[in-house]
Amino acid sequence: MPCPFGRHPDFVVLHPQQGIVVLEVKDWKLGTIVNATRSQVELLTSQGTVTVDNPFEQVRGYMFNVVDALKHEPLLVNESGSFKGKPVFSFGYGVVFTNITCKQFHFNA
Repeated sequence: MPCPFGRHPDFVVLHPQQGIVVLEVKDWKLGTIVNATRSQVELLTSQGTVTVDNPFEQVRGYMFNVVDALKHEPLLVNESGSFKGKPVFSFGYGVVFTNITCKQFHFNA
């Protein structure tokens, strides 16, 4: 499925009964996150502070791109009723921070 500007999710996990989950993986360390808003994150890098898209908003967009692409398959959409044209599967998204533990996150939250 085509993605704008060559961007794409890191993982799309499909389960026949449970639906799909789209995942973005970041190797950030807690100490490199300077500031975060809903739309952007400031990271401390070797080149100084850089601003990047918030990965939660990024992967949310990827999820909707995947769902929109799958809605072109007739077997994956409701044919009638109040959910006509809507996906017959559940979907969600998440971000995996490989270098931040739950304990670190909760301590700093």
